[in-house]
Amino acid sequence: MSERAGKDIGRPPRPGSTVGTIVYILLGPIIWAAHFTALYFGQSVTCQITGSGRPETIASAINLGIWAATAIAASLLAMALHSPARFEVLFGTDVWQSDQRGFHRQTMAVLSGLSLFAILAAASGTLLIDPCAVLR
Repeated sequence: MSERAGKDIGRPPRPGSTVGTIVYILLGPIIWAAHFTALYFGQSVTCQITGSGRPETIASAINLGIWAATAIAASLLAMALHSPARFEVLFGTDVWQSDQRGFHRQTMAVLSGLSLFAILAAASGTLLIDPCAVLR
């Protein structure tokens, strides 16, 4: 039995997007990688540029930026986990058969959950370490 709606009867099914499916499945790691890169690039550049500035103000600004980026990344992952159907439509993976979509959703959910943990773990370092400490 076809899963297509009544208005689609008679039309050939559109093919599933392979690239969209890969991006959908790897959504969590992609967001984690962007978050990780933004944090370390932004922190390193800010510390290098403002090397002799007021350390308390700079550290507060860096920590605020880290937590703002973390909130954005965590929100995107939470939205993907809460309503995966919207992201399926966005990436063109809603045309796959139901068993394939189920596998895609489960894989995306596991990877997004792991990525959410990694994002929160990376941001939690701001609670323990001075952002511009010479540790490199």
